[in-house]
Amino acid sequence: PLAIDVGGTSRAVLILNPEMSCNLAATGNDHIAFGGSLNEPILIGGVLSAVGFHPIQVSDGTSKSMMLYTNKVRVPRLTKLEIDGIPDKIAGDLLFRLGLGPEVYNGTKWLPMTVNRYADDAALIAETHCDRGTLAWVDAPGGLKVFGGTSWAPVQTVPPVFLVLAKSADQSNSSNITRADISDLTVPLAANEVIHFHAYLVASAAATTTAIRLAINGPASPSQIDVAIAGWTAAATLVTTGITLYETDQGGTTSAGTTRRVFEIYGRVINGPNLGTFALRFVSEVNLSAVTIHRGSWMQYFKGSN
Repeated sequence: PLAIDVGGTSRAVLILNPEMSCNLAATGNDHIAFGGSLNEPILIGGVLSAVGFHPIQVSDGTSKSMMLYTNKVRVPRLTKLEIDGIPDKIAGDLLFRLGLGPEVYNGTKWLPMTVNRYADDAALIAETHCDRGTLAWVDAPGGLKVFGGTSWAPVQTVPPVFLVLAKSADQSNSSNITRADISDLTVPLAANEVIHFHAYLVASAAATTTAIRLAINGPASPSQIDVAIAGWTAAATLVTTGITLYETDQGGTTSAGTTRRVFEIYGRVINGPNLGTFALRFVSEVNLSAVTIHRGSWMQYFKGSN
C-alpha cells in the first residue's frame, strides 16, 4: 500500500473522491490527502510547514521513488540497475540523479548530458572510452564535438544567419585627426567572439583633393584581424588594401569629390579577452574639409567561434 513517510513515521494516504465529503480533521496531523476539486495534495496539520525541510517520501514499501520537500523537489540517487529497469523508456527521455547530474536515454543506454572541456584536440582524442553520443567542448580551435563510437566529430549546427545594419541618416566628419564611428553600423563583441562582416558604404568628399579614409576599431588586444578595404583613392582609381590592425586606413590623398562612390570593408575579426564594440570608422584626409557617409550605407555580419 502507498504510504507517506513523515520524519520516519509512516502515515496513510487518503484518496478522496472529488464529490465525497470527509472529515479531514479526524485523520490526524501530518497525513496527506489527494483529492478535492483539483485533485491536489492536501497537508493535514501544520507539522511539516513548521519544521520545514522535513522530507515526504513516497514509498511502495521497498524503494523510494520520489522525495518531496516543503519548498523543493528532490529525486533520489538511483542505481544503474534501477534506471536500466525503468519501463516504457524511449530515446530522448531525461533523468536527473543526485550527484550524477542529468542523463538522456539514447534508445540503448543512459548517457550523461554534462559536457567535459578539453584544452585542444589532442587531449580530446585521447578520450576514447566514451559512449556513442557523448559531447565534449574543445577550447582550441574551439567548438562542440560528439563521439561517434570510434572518433570525435564536430556537432553539426544551423548555418549562420547574417544580420543587416543600415544607416538612417548622412554623417559627416571634418577632422583629419579624430576618426568617428559610423553610426548605426556598430556591433557589441564579447570576449573571444568572432565577427565576419561585409560593409557597403556610400561616401563622398567636399573636394577631389580630400581623401576619404576608412578604418575599423574594436576591443583592445584582438587575437586576429583579417580585413580588406576597397576604396576610391581618386576619381577613377579603386584600390583594395589588406589590414591587420585597428585604426589603419588606406592613406589616400584624393577622391571623386562630391561624386558618390561605394566603398567596401570586409573580413573577419577574432576578438581577444576584452569585451567592447566593433565599429567602422572614417576620417577626412584634410582638416575642415568634410567627408560624408550617406544614408543607406549598410553592413551585414554574423558571429561565430571561428
